[in-house]
Amino acid sequence: MRVLLRCLLALLIALPAATPPAQADDANTIHVVAVAIDLYAGAYYAQDQGFFKAAGLDVDVTTLANGGAAATALAGGSADIAVTNLIQTATAVAHGVPLTVIAGAGLYSTNAPSTAVCVAKTSPLHTARDLEGKTVGVAALNDQATLALKKWLAANGADYKKVRMIELGYPEMIAGLAAGRIDAAMLAEPWQTTARNGGDRLYAKPFDSIAPEFNIGVWATTKSWAQAHPDLVRRFAGAIYAAAKWANAHHDESAQILAKYAKADPKMIAGMIRSIQSTDLAVAHIQPPLDAAFEFGQMDKQISAADLIWDPRK
Repeated sequence: MRVLLRCLLALLIALPAATPPAQADDANTIHVVAVAIDLYAGAYYAQDQGFFKAAGLDVDVTTLANGGAAATALAGGSADIAVTNLIQTATAVAHGVPLTVIAGAGLYSTNAPSTAVCVAKTSPLHTARDLEGKTVGVAALNDQATLALKKWLAANGADYKKVRMIELGYPEMIAGLAAGRIDAAMLAEPWQTTARNGGDRLYAKPFDSIAPEFNIGVWATTKSWAQAHPDLVRRFAGAIYAAAKWANAHHDESAQILAKYAKADPKMIAGMIRSIQSTDLAVAHIQPPLDAAFEFGQMDKQISAADLIWDPRK
Protein backbone atom coordinates (compact mmCIF):
# COMPACT_ATOMS: atom_id res chain seq x y z
CA MET A 1 0.00 0.00 0.00
CA ARG A 2 2.91 2.40 0.67
CA VAL A 3 4.16 1.94 -2.92
CA LEU A 4 0.68 2.67 -4.26
CA LEU A 5 0.38 5.76 -2.08
CA ARG A 6 3.72 7.11 -3.31
CA CYS A 7 2.56 6.63 -6.90
CA LEU A 8 -0.76 8.37 -6.21
CA LEU A 9 0.93 11.29 -4.45
CA ALA A 10 3.37 11.72 -7.33
CA LEU A 11 0.43 11.80 -9.69
CA LEU A 12 -1.31 14.33 -7.47
CA ILE A 13 1.60 16.73 -7.92
CA ALA A 14 1.38 16.34 -11.69
CA LEU A 15 -2.42 16.25 -11.86
CA PRO A 16 -3.08 19.87 -12.89
CA ALA A 17 -0.85 19.37 -15.96
CA ALA A 18 -2.09 15.89 -16.77
CA THR A 19 -3.68 15.37 -20.13
CA PRO A 20 -7.25 14.06 -19.76
CA PRO A 21 -8.13 10.80 -21.48
CA ALA A 22 -8.84 11.08 -25.15
CA GLN A 23 -12.61 11.36 -25.56
CA ALA A 24 -14.68 10.26 -28.52
CA ASP A 25 -17.07 12.74 -30.12
CA ASP A 26 -19.89 11.03 -28.25
CA ALA A 27 -20.39 12.87 -24.97
CA ASN A 28 -21.72 9.63 -23.45
CA THR A 29 -18.38 7.80 -23.72
CA ILE A 30 -16.75 6.71 -20.44
CA HIS A 31 -13.29 5.13 -20.10
CA VAL A 32 -13.53 2.55 -17.30
CA VAL A 33 -10.83 0.42 -15.67
CA ALA A 34 -11.91 -2.93 -14.20
CA VAL A 35 -10.18 -5.92 -12.60
CA ALA A 36 -11.06 -9.50 -13.57
CA ILE A 37 -11.92 -10.84 -10.12
CA ASP A 38 -15.42 -11.45 -8.77
CA LEU A 39 -15.37 -8.52 -6.30
CA TYR A 40 -14.52 -6.05 -9.08
CA ALA A 41 -16.35 -7.54 -12.07
CA GLY A 42 -19.47 -5.34 -12.22
CA ALA A 43 -18.42 -3.49 -15.37
CA TYR A 44 -18.06 -6.75 -17.30
CA TYR A 45 -21.57 -7.80 -16.33
CA ALA A 46 -22.97 -4.38 -17.22
CA GLN A 47 -21.18 -4.41 -20.56
CA ASP A 48 -22.04 -7.95 -21.64
CA GLN A 49 -25.66 -7.81 -20.47
CA GLY A 50 -26.36 -4.45 -22.07
CA PHE A 51 -26.96 -2.39 -18.92
CA PHE A 52 -24.52 0.33 -20.02
CA LYS A 53 -26.18 0.51 -23.43
CA ALA A 54 -29.63 0.71 -21.83
CA ALA A 55 -28.39 3.70 -19.83
CA GLY A 56 -27.28 5.41 -23.05
CA LEU A 57 -23.59 4.97 -22.26
CA ASP A 58 -20.72 4.02 -24.56
CA VAL A 59 -18.33 2.40 -22.10
CA ASP A 60 -14.77 1.42 -23.00
CA VAL A 61 -13.60 -1.17 -20.43
CA THR A 62 -9.88 -1.81 -19.86
CA THR A 63 -8.70 -4.63 -17.60
CA LEU A 64 -5.79 -4.04 -15.20
CA ALA A 65 -4.10 -6.40 -12.77
CA ASN A 66 -5.47 -5.09 -9.49
CA GLY A 67 -7.31 -2.27 -7.75
CA GLY A 68 -4.07 -0.46 -6.94
CA ALA A 69 -3.14 -0.23 -10.62
CA ALA A 70 -6.69 0.92 -11.38
CA ALA A 71 -6.48 3.72 -8.79
CA THR A 72 -3.15 4.85 -10.19
CA ALA A 73 -4.60 4.95 -13.72
CA LEU A 74 -7.52 6.98 -12.42
CA ALA A 75 -5.39 9.54 -10.59
CA GLY A 76 -3.09 9.81 -13.60
CA GLY A 77 -5.90 10.71 -15.98
CA SER A 78 -5.88 7.60 -18.17
CA ALA A 79 -9.31 6.49 -16.94
CA ASP A 80 -12.55 8.26 -16.06
CA ILE A 81 -13.84 5.68 -13.56
CA ALA A 82 -12.06 2.75 -11.90
CA VAL A 83 -12.85 -0.03 -9.49
CA THR A 84 -10.59 0.14 -6.44
CA ASN A 85 -10.02 -1.19 -2.95
CA LEU A 86 -11.91 0.94 -0.43
CA ILE A 87 -8.99 1.29 2.01
CA GLN A 88 -6.53 2.21 -0.74
CA THR A 89 -8.93 4.85 -2.00
CA ALA A 90 -9.53 6.28 1.48
CA THR A 91 -5.79 6.37 2.22
CA ALA A 92 -5.18 8.30 -0.99
CA VAL A 93 -7.96 10.76 -0.13
CA ALA A 94 -6.53 11.22 3.37
CA HIS A 95 -3.27 12.31 1.73
CA GLY A 96 -4.88 14.79 -0.62
CA VAL A 97 -5.49 12.76 -3.77
CA PRO A 98 -8.82 14.12 -5.12
CA LEU A 99 -10.75 10.87 -5.51
CA THR A 100 -14.39 10.27 -4.68
CA VAL A 101 -16.51 7.11 -4.45
CA ILE A 102 -19.51 7.02 -6.78
CA ALA A 103 -20.81 3.43 -6.44
CA GLY A 104 -20.29 0.23 -4.51
CA ALA A 105 -18.59 -2.81 -6.03
CA GLY A 106 -18.11 -6.19 -4.35
CA LEU A 107 -19.23 -6.75 -0.76
CA TYR A 108 -17.91 -9.03 1.90
CA SER A 109 -20.78 -10.92 3.52
CA THR A 110 -20.66 -13.39 6.37
CA ASN A 111 -23.20 -15.39 4.32
CA ALA A 112 -20.78 -15.54 1.38
CA PRO A 113 -17.29 -15.41 2.95
CA SER A 114 -15.14 -15.29 -0.17
CA THR A 115 -12.01 -14.72 1.98
CA ALA A 116 -11.37 -16.80 5.10
CA VAL A 117 -8.66 -18.54 7.11
CA CYS A 118 -8.13 -22.24 6.49
CA VAL A 119 -6.06 -24.83 8.35
CA ALA A 120 -5.30 -28.48 7.69
CA LYS A 121 -8.15 -30.81 8.59
CA THR A 122 -5.88 -32.47 11.15
CA SER A 123 -4.78 -29.15 12.69
CA PRO A 124 -5.24 -28.75 16.47
CA LEU A 125 -6.04 -25.04 15.99
CA HIS A 126 -9.57 -24.05 16.99
CA THR A 127 -9.50 -20.76 18.91
CA ALA A 128 -7.90 -17.38 18.20
CA ARG A 129 -5.40 -17.84 21.05
CA ASP A 130 -4.26 -21.08 19.45
CA LEU A 131 -2.64 -18.97 16.72
CA GLU A 132 -0.23 -17.24 19.11
CA GLY A 133 3.27 -18.38 18.24
CA LYS A 134 2.07 -19.81 14.94
CA THR A 135 2.64 -18.76 11.30
CA VAL A 136 -0.12 -17.55 8.99
CA GLY A 137 0.25 -17.09 5.25
CA VAL A 138 -1.25 -13.85 3.91
CA ALA A 139 -1.32 -12.29 0.45
CA ALA A 140 0.04 -8.93 1.68
CA LEU A 141 1.10 -7.65 5.08
CA ASN A 142 -0.88 -4.40 4.87
CA ASP A 143 -4.03 -5.24 2.96
CA GLN A 144 -7.65 -5.36 4.09
CA ALA A 145 -7.54 -9.11 4.73
CA THR A 146 -4.58 -8.82 7.09
CA LEU A 147 -6.27 -5.90 8.83
CA ALA A 148 -9.33 -8.10 9.39
CA LEU A 149 -7.18 -10.91 10.75
CA LYS A 150 -5.56 -8.61 13.32
CA LYS A 151 -8.93 -7.26 14.40
CA TRP A 152 -10.41 -10.77 14.67
CA LEU A 153 -7.50 -11.98 16.79
CA ALA A 154 -7.75 -8.99 19.14
CA ALA A 155 -11.53 -9.30 19.41
CA ASN A 156 -11.22 -12.95 20.37
CA GLY A 157 -8.64 -12.58 23.12
CA ALA A 158 -5.43 -13.18 21.19
CA ASP A 159 -2.37 -10.94 20.86
CA TYR A 160 -1.99 -10.47 17.11
CA LYS A 161 1.59 -9.30 17.62
CA LYS A 162 2.43 -12.84 18.73
CA VAL A 163 1.18 -14.27 15.42
CA ARG A 164 3.76 -14.45 12.64
CA MET A 165 2.31 -13.34 9.29
CA ILE A 166 4.28 -13.98 6.11
CA GLU A 167 3.51 -13.02 2.52
CA LEU A 168 2.90 -15.94 0.18
CA GLY A 169 1.09 -16.53 -3.08
CA TYR A 170 -2.15 -18.47 -2.76
CA PRO A 171 -0.79 -21.68 -4.35
CA GLU A 172 2.20 -21.48 -1.98
CA MET A 173 -0.17 -21.16 0.98
CA ILE A 174 -2.02 -24.34 0.04
CA ALA A 175 1.27 -26.19 -0.46
CA GLY A 176 2.57 -24.76 2.83
CA LEU A 177 -0.44 -26.04 4.75
CA ALA A 178 -0.01 -29.50 3.27
CA ALA A 179 3.70 -29.57 4.12
CA GLY A 180 3.28 -28.05 7.59
CA ARG A 181 5.44 -25.02 6.75
CA ILE A 182 2.63 -22.70 7.84
CA ASP A 183 -0.13 -23.28 10.37
CA ALA A 184 -2.93 -21.32 8.71
CA ALA A 185 -3.63 -19.39 5.53
CA MET A 186 -5.82 -16.39 4.68
CA LEU A 187 -7.29 -17.56 1.37
CA ALA A 188 -9.39 -15.66 -1.15
CA GLU A 189 -11.47 -17.37 -3.77
CA PRO A 190 -11.03 -19.52 -5.78
CA TRP A 191 -8.18 -20.76 -3.60
CA GLN A 192 -10.33 -21.07 -0.50
CA THR A 193 -12.65 -23.53 -2.22
CA THR A 194 -9.64 -25.39 -3.66
CA ALA A 195 -8.25 -25.80 -0.14
CA ARG A 196 -11.54 -26.84 1.43
CA ASN A 197 -12.14 -29.38 -1.33
CA GLY A 198 -8.72 -30.84 -0.53
CA GLY A 199 -7.05 -31.43 2.80
CA ASP A 200 -8.02 -28.23 4.61
CA ARG A 201 -10.94 -26.87 6.65
CA LEU A 202 -12.41 -23.48 7.50
CA TYR A 203 -10.86 -22.06 10.67
CA ALA A 204 -12.20 -18.50 10.88
CA LYS A 205 -13.96 -15.69 9.02
CA PRO A 206 -11.90 -12.68 10.18
CA PHE A 207 -13.82 -10.17 8.06
CA ASP A 208 -16.78 -10.74 10.41
CA SER A 209 -14.85 -8.75 13.04
CA ILE A 210 -15.19 -5.63 10.84
CA ALA A 211 -18.89 -6.11 10.05
CA PRO A 212 -21.25 -8.85 8.85
CA GLU A 213 -21.41 -7.04 5.50
CA PHE A 214 -19.30 -4.20 4.08
CA ASN A 215 -17.69 -2.94 0.91
CA ILE A 216 -14.30 -4.24 -0.13
CA GLY A 217 -14.50 -2.77 -3.63
CA VAL A 218 -15.83 0.61 -4.76
CA TRP A 219 -16.15 2.53 -8.02
CA ALA A 220 -14.27 5.82 -7.87
CA THR A 221 -13.42 8.81 -10.02
CA THR A 222 -11.70 12.15 -9.54
CA LYS A 223 -13.72 14.95 -7.99
CA SER A 224 -13.11 17.14 -11.04
CA TRP A 225 -14.47 14.50 -13.43
CA ALA A 226 -17.55 13.91 -11.26
CA GLN A 227 -18.21 17.65 -11.05
CA ALA A 228 -17.94 17.98 -14.83
CA HIS A 229 -20.07 14.89 -15.58
CA PRO A 230 -22.76 14.48 -12.90
CA ASP A 231 -25.24 12.91 -15.32
CA LEU A 232 -22.70 10.32 -16.48
CA VAL A 233 -21.92 9.50 -12.85
CA ARG A 234 -25.62 9.00 -12.13
CA ARG A 235 -26.20 6.81 -15.20
CA PHE A 236 -23.03 4.78 -14.64
CA ALA A 237 -24.02 4.02 -11.03
CA GLY A 238 -27.52 3.05 -12.14
CA ALA A 239 -26.17 0.66 -14.77
CA ILE A 240 -23.69 -0.88 -12.30
CA TYR A 241 -26.45 -1.49 -9.76
CA ALA A 242 -28.76 -2.98 -12.39
CA ALA A 243 -25.93 -5.33 -13.38
CA ALA A 244 -25.31 -6.14 -9.70
CA LYS A 245 -28.92 -7.20 -9.17
CA TRP A 246 -28.69 -9.38 -12.27
CA ALA A 247 -25.34 -10.93 -11.27
CA ASN A 248 -26.49 -11.71 -7.72
CA ALA A 249 -29.44 -13.65 -9.15
CA HIS A 250 -27.62 -15.31 -12.09
CA HIS A 251 -24.43 -16.91 -10.80
CA ASP A 252 -24.17 -19.45 -13.61
CA GLU A 253 -24.38 -16.83 -16.33
CA SER A 254 -22.14 -14.31 -14.55
CA ALA A 255 -19.55 -17.05 -13.99
CA GLN A 256 -19.31 -17.46 -17.75
CA ILE A 257 -18.72 -13.72 -18.20
CA LEU A 258 -16.12 -13.52 -15.43
CA ALA A 259 -14.32 -16.59 -16.77
CA LYS A 260 -14.08 -14.95 -20.20
CA TYR A 261 -12.40 -11.81 -18.89
CA ALA A 262 -10.28 -13.60 -16.27
CA LYS A 263 -9.29 -16.27 -18.78
CA ALA A 264 -10.27 -18.88 -16.22
CA ASP A 265 -12.13 -22.20 -16.19
CA PRO A 266 -15.89 -21.45 -15.96
CA LYS A 267 -16.38 -24.56 -13.80
CA MET A 268 -13.83 -23.25 -11.32
CA ILE A 269 -15.60 -19.86 -11.15
CA ALA A 270 -19.01 -21.50 -10.79
CA GLY A 271 -17.80 -23.76 -7.96
CA MET A 272 -16.37 -21.09 -5.70
CA ILE A 273 -18.10 -18.88 -3.11
CA ARG A 274 -19.32 -15.93 -5.15
CA SER A 275 -19.09 -12.35 -3.97
CA ILE A 276 -22.21 -10.27 -3.46
CA GLN A 277 -22.34 -7.23 -5.73
CA SER A 278 -23.42 -3.92 -4.14
CA THR A 279 -26.79 -2.59 -5.19
CA ASP A 280 -26.31 0.76 -3.44
CA LEU A 281 -23.69 2.87 -1.68
CA ALA A 282 -24.40 2.90 2.03
CA VAL A 283 -22.46 4.61 4.82
CA ALA A 284 -23.09 1.48 6.90
CA HIS A 285 -21.13 -0.55 4.31
CA ILE A 286 -18.26 1.96 4.10
CA GLN A 287 -17.56 3.23 7.62
CA PRO A 288 -16.67 -0.03 9.48
CA PRO A 289 -13.58 -0.87 7.37
CA LEU A 290 -12.45 2.77 7.51
CA ASP A 291 -12.69 2.69 11.32
CA ALA A 292 -10.77 -0.59 11.49
CA ALA A 293 -8.00 0.71 9.23
CA PHE A 294 -7.52 3.73 11.48
CA GLU A 295 -7.69 1.63 14.65
CA PHE A 296 -4.90 -0.69 13.48
CA GLY A 297 -2.67 1.95 11.94
CA GLN A 298 -3.26 1.29 8.25
CA MET A 299 -4.56 4.85 7.93
CA ASP A 300 -3.07 7.75 9.88
CA LYS A 301 -6.22 9.86 9.61
CA GLN A 302 -9.83 9.12 10.53
CA ILE A 303 -12.01 9.29 7.39
CA SER A 304 -15.78 9.72 7.36
CA ALA A 305 -17.65 7.63 4.81
CA ALA A 306 -19.94 10.57 4.15
CA ASP A 307 -16.91 12.66 3.12
CA LEU A 308 -15.61 9.91 0.85
CA ILE A 309 -18.89 9.36 -1.02
CA TRP A 310 -19.66 11.68 -3.94
CA ASP A 311 -22.37 14.22 -3.21
CA PRO A 312 -23.27 16.43 -6.22
CA ARG A 313 -24.74 19.00 -3.84
CA LYS A 314 -21.32 19.79 -2.37
